[in-house]
Amino acid sequence: MKTERENIAIKIYGDLKEQGIRFSSMHEAYKTGVKGIAKYTPDGAVYIEAEGPPEQVKLFKAWCLKTAEKYDHEKTEIHSGKIKDYTDFNIID
Repeated sequence: MKTERENIAIKIYGDLKEQGIRFSSMHEAYKTGVKGIAKYTPDGAVYIEAEGPPEQVKLFKAWCLKTAEKYDHEKTEIHSGKIKDYTDFNIID
């Protein structure tokens, strides 16, 4: 029996390149047990995909929203996504 999982995509808009959010998100992903990626987009925003059991994804999502509030961000978008079977959490350059 396969464990229920969900995937979310989070985009935090703003000039965030010097804030360390990608590395902080990787640390939080390891703490909560989610898998996925974090990267900058060409417009300077941070894009994060995370997947795992719903309760872990919920904790990670709450952390992302709380962290976005700490920085001078313009807005945050969160969408449900398709499971991509990530095996780790990686930072993409």
